[in-house]
Amino acid sequence: MLSVLACAPLLLGATGCGHGGEVADHARPVQLETRPGGDFVLYVSDQSFALSPVDITVRVDGKVAVSDEFAVGNEHNWRRYRFQIGAGVHRLTAVSDSGRARFVGSFRMRRTLYGVVDYWYSPGNPGGERKLTFHHSVAPIAFA
Repeated sequence: MLSVLACAPLLLGATGCGHGGEVADHARPVQLETRPGGDFVLYVSDQSFALSPVDITVRVDGKVAVSDEFAVGNEHNWRRYRFQIGAGVHRLTAVSDSGRARFVGSFRMRRTLYGVVDYWYSPGNPGGERKLTFHHSVAPIAFA
């Protein structure tokens, strides 16, 4: 009986049960490979002077694309990543444990797509809730 119970976490992690198709926390996450000529260009940034650095993990179709800490710096320090994910509808989740924020959404790829995930938190300001946002465009993104 003990051997069956000891294997249960391993089996759950292998099937992704209980996480909406994403890999269980205790299992080694599947990594999305970066590709220099990939069709999905992703920028990630911390836009909060109130919380820096902040951890951000971005998954595309359940695979970890980015998992790191981001410092606000001068608010103009987006990190760029590039992946090959192909045409179709894709699911993107962004989570910050220290920032207490989560974003879940989807996007459709037809050709090269540019996306931006930002963390926002400005306590004391109207609408200053903790949040992660995702915006995307078929045109290259210019940051001012």
